[in-house]
Amino acid sequence: MHLSQQEFRKLKEGTQPVSIIEDIEQQLQQNGRQAMVEKWNHNIQEFETASLVKNLIQSGEGEQGKMKIVRAKSMETADQFFYTLRLARAVSRLEDRFEVIKDYGGIQIENQLMKSSSPFFRKLQPKNCTFKFPDCCCPGLMLQAGRKKCVNCQHVHKLITQYEDLENLACVLILVDKGRMGDTFPQSFDCLDLRLSYDNSPEFKEGTPLFLSTLIQEL
Repeated sequence: MHLSQQEFRKLKEGTQPVSIIEDIEQQLQQNGRQAMVEKWNHNIQEFETASLVKNLIQSGEGEQGKMKIVRAKSMETADQFFYTLRLARAVSRLEDRFEVIKDYGGIQIENQLMKSSSPFFRKLQPKNCTFKFPDCCCPGLMLQAGRKKCVNCQHVHKLITQYEDLENLACVLILVDKGRMGDTFPQSFDCLDLRLSYDNSPEFKEGTPLFLSTLIQEL
């Protein structure tokens, strides 16, 4: 649709906010279509990130926490994201709302979560003991401060060693070259974010032969 200058001025005068139309007009006059596309993509990514974080925090308020997986291309990138996210969580006073976990560089999940000082250790411990040798007849989980073993049966009710052990824990799991075919994830896993893996890679651009096939392989 083409508007005359007079029709455009009428539209401009009768529409709010005017600044948005002026910005579009300026962009078009400068033939800045590419700049507008980049700005649009940036806004979409901001919305996606905000939606992801909001869902993560809200899920941490209840018993049905959600797992968000972020796959990074290198340990350097993963570390930068890990420490930045933990700092943002501390500044926002959300340390008890969701956990930030890394599984790369020899750091095991167990070493991060099997701590009595972790606010998420208790959340991952079931009421009924899973110790099988011999079968435990514990009447129910009872923990004391600074201890991982149940007071009633002297067992750790559940070891946290695999991805599936993180069921219903609100968390961001950061991976580098892990979490591939053969690994089992909990049903609470609902998001795989690949932006740290491919956003800056020249071989992963829309329109290249690898764009679709690489996504399918990841998923």
